[in-house]
Amino acid sequence: MRAERAREAVVGRVEGAPDEFLRAIGDDPAGWMALADKALGESAADRTVLGAVAALMRFTLSEISPRHPLREQCVRLLAVALVDTAQHHDDEAAYTEFQTVVRFEAERLPDDDPARARLTGMLASVGARRRESTHDRMTAEARALLDRFEATEDEAALDEAIARFRAVVLRIADEPDRRHPLGSLGLALVLRYQLHADPGDLRAAISAWRRALAHTPPGNGRVQLVANLAGALHHLFDLERDEAVREESFQLARSVRGEGVAEMRRLNNLAAGLVARFVETGDTRAADEAIELHERAIAMTDPADPQYATRLHNLSDLVKVRFSAAEDPAAVDRSIDLSRRAYAAANTPPRQRFALALALAAGLSLRSERSADLASLAEAVELIRVFVADGPRQDPDRPFLLGKASLILSTYYDATGDAAVAGEAAAAAREALRAAGTGHPHRPMLLFALSHVLSRVHHHTGEAAALAESRRLMAEAASVPAQSPLDRAGMLVLVAGAQVAQQRWAEAADAYDQAIGLFPLLVSRRLTRADQEKRLAERAVTVRDAGAVALQAGDPERALTLIEHGRGTLFAQSLENRDDFDDLRADHPDLAAELLSLRDTLATWTAEGAGAGDDHHRLARRWEELVARVRELPGRQGFLGRVRVGELLSAAERGPVVVFSVSAIRSDALIVRPDGIEVVPLPGVTPEVVERNAREFLAAVADGEDVSGILGWLWDAVAGPVLDRLPDDPSQRVWWCPTGSLAFLPLHAAGRAGHGVLDRVVSSGTPTLRALLHARRAGVPAGTDTLVVAVPEAEGVPALPGVEREVRLLEDVLPTTTVLRDARRAEVLDQIGRHGRAHFACHAVTDTAHPSDSRLLLAGDAPLTVLDIARLRLEGDLAHLSACSTATVGPVLPDEAIHLASAFQLAGYRHVVATLWPVRDVFAVGFARDFYRVVAEHGAGSAALAVHQATRRLRDRLPDHPEIWAAHVHTGP
Repeated sequence: MRAERAREAVVGRVEGAPDEFLRAIGDDPAGWMALADKALGESAADRTVLGAVAALMRFTLSEISPRHPLREQCVRLLAVALVDTAQHHDDEAAYTEFQTVVRFEAERLPDDDPARARLTGMLASVGARRRESTHDRMTAEARALLDRFEATEDEAALDEAIARFRAVVLRIADEPDRRHPLGSLGLALVLRYQLHADPGDLRAAISAWRRALAHTPPGNGRVQLVANLAGALHHLFDLERDEAVREESFQLARSVRGEGVAEMRRLNNLAAGLVARFVETGDTRAADEAIELHERAIAMTDPADPQYATRLHNLSDLVKVRFSAAEDPAAVDRSIDLSRRAYAAANTPPRQRFALALALAAGLSLRSERSADLASLAEAVELIRVFVADGPRQDPDRPFLLGKASLILSTYYDATGDAAVAGEAAAAAREALRAAGTGHPHRPMLLFALSHVLSRVHHHTGEAAALAESRRLMAEAASVPAQSPLDRAGMLVLVAGAQVAQQRWAEAADAYDQAIGLFPLLVSRRLTRADQEKRLAERAVTVRDAGAVALQAGDPERALTLIEHGRGTLFAQSLENRDDFDDLRADHPDLAAELLSLRDTLATWTAEGAGAGDDHHRLARRWEELVARVRELPGRQGFLGRVRVGELLSAAERGPVVVFSVSAIRSDALIVRPDGIEVVPLPGVTPEVVERNAREFLAAVADGEDVSGILGWLWDAVAGPVLDRLPDDPSQRVWWCPTGSLAFLPLHAAGRAGHGVLDRVVSSGTPTLRALLHARRAGVPAGTDTLVVAVPEAEGVPALPGVEREVRLLEDVLPTTTVLRDARRAEVLDQIGRHGRAHFACHAVTDTAHPSDSRLLLAGDAPLTVLDIARLRLEGDLAHLSACSTATVGPVLPDEAIHLASAFQLAGYRHVVATLWPVRDVFAVGFARDFYRVVAEHGAGSAALAVHQATRRLRDRLPDHPEIWAAHVHTGP
């Protein structure tokens, strides 16, 4: 009877139960379990058998008592049947029943019953195995979908892969076990981001990789994950401009080392971030490190690897932008060779070949510009035409590549005048703009590309509509704030030029004002001094024209501020307004202390090697953050900002300051007084005329030839018209502030036939009005005793026999002197802060190409450079540099006034006496004697008068030799 009910129970629950199974069911529960065990062993995957076993075990549980000795075995057999059904037939209901039955049976047993522990353990272990099995299967399916996408670019497969990876992650409870599916999910999301540029995909990928990295042990797997995450963070920085993101990417990429594919990817992504840093900031350390990393990655890559072409391409692009033709004439040829190898590489994915073609075209176009090679340009155009016609329309990089293509086509149009090419260039640029949309990160470049095309059309055809649209597009490009300061400043200058062409002077002044406002960002504290100088050299014409435009607009005060803030950028960065820090220290001492510490650390930055640039940028970013925080405080919006015109005018409180504006637009002298500015037109003075006279003057001085004609021109055209506006008072002080090539000429010596500036005023010089204000704010000097640095002999230069006579003279004239004979650098730096005055009698070297490397030659092999001096924080009264060319500016950066004299002023000396060109030993001694007689009697405050009188004495003795008597100049209050 029990056997019949058992068979009915099985038949009622399982359709098509095996006949032999049903016939074997007897009356004994032990026999039922034996039958179930035998059936499971023989047909574990057969769903009908599994169902029959499960039904029989359910009936058995209903028939036996809760404390029956075989009940646990019955529960286990039922569990096996249900788990196998779930595993082999994807039956979630079976697994749910398994959990319900086993949990119920366990919970009805006492806590101390061993059977309860065994059932609970079975529940946990089966659950773990099932999760692992399910996860492995789902992960394998997702990876197969990802492989399908990479082989066929089937976007539906990619979307499904992402959905399945996410499902796997959600099903896994333990975070460490999620790291592999999280890594795969991140990869799939980045692939989709590359297709559609959806920032949400990029951020989700970064989140997934960060979670995976937290539980990934050291090894190549971690290196691979770090490389992927660092690359994604670089892309996120491009979107959000959050520098903490970029900093994280560099820290990650430098935190690991690996081998094989993982290491190659790490090198490549680290290099990509460094390239971006170089392009945006001009930090050549980043570019040089990136070149080395790319070369290592290429050397490790098999030419059959699909990534080989990409790595060649990356290096090609970097070489192209790192080295100008002037710096390295072979750079363009090397870039083209790398691009050709990349373009010819095997196994390159089809979508990438178009980017490689454009890169090769860009190199060929550069070659044509350098050497007028029309064949190279024609080859570039053919590559572009293939891309425009056949390149993938949905590629998110297409707008950027089209913009580059349009610029190369414009170059070909300029060379050939072919109107059809102009049409191609314009069509490519317009398609790029349509595809990019308003928020695209490359939109400014694309606007510039179309503007450039249209400007060339106007140039060739005179078409007014093309010119109007070109100007509108350029103005729009310049107005986009989310671009590098270098790019935006360049576009603003182009906008200003367009306004000048229309004689819209006020609008042009506005554009120049915005461009000059970006100068501090172009030379931020993130850069080495050499890189800062290089960036400023590219902007000299901007400043020259900005003041002239403001004068044309009838606004001399604006002209003064534009000239002032466009020049001496590095000088201003070094000095920083002491009053600002004094006030801040009183109210916010901790903030002021951190800022001053950062300022000094960055000013003396010399660290080198991998990672040093990262630290440099991190500290500079902290500086910028703190300055921004101070500017948010009440009443401190102008902290370390532009000096207002009222304060600039106050620089003339002890006498007029004459600031020059020399431009092809117009040239003027601005006589600055406390109550306003008087504009003195200088007709006939142009940049070309001044540069020619300066060049001829310096050549004549070097050769000992007559320079009276040039000094006469300087009087007639420049200095005389200014002094005609001033009272006739030979004791009056005047500060000359020359700009451009005027800085090479001795304004204090301008004159004809014994009548000139020396007979009309007492002259001083100042590189900027801010420098003059800085000198007047200088603190109380350490005393009136003088440190004399005497180096009559230095390695590689002739001896200076007059140095010892100069020392004896100073010891006789001055009350207290400390003489360092044959002084070494460390000794000078140790002693200089202990004296209120300093006199250097030695050789000096002016490095005109890199003025920050100009130096005073000391004993030993370590000189005292401009940077060494400028980084000092002293409170000195007077520095006399009795050496050659210590106030000579370099031809590349005359408006920055980077020389030894300005360095001593920055260090804290109120008065500095220096030379504009080489001086002979014997005359330097005589000048020092006459100078110090006045200073000994009247103090350091008489330094300007002392220079004036010593110069006049030399002129009276040698009137026909201004190369001797006009060399010395005074800088200071």
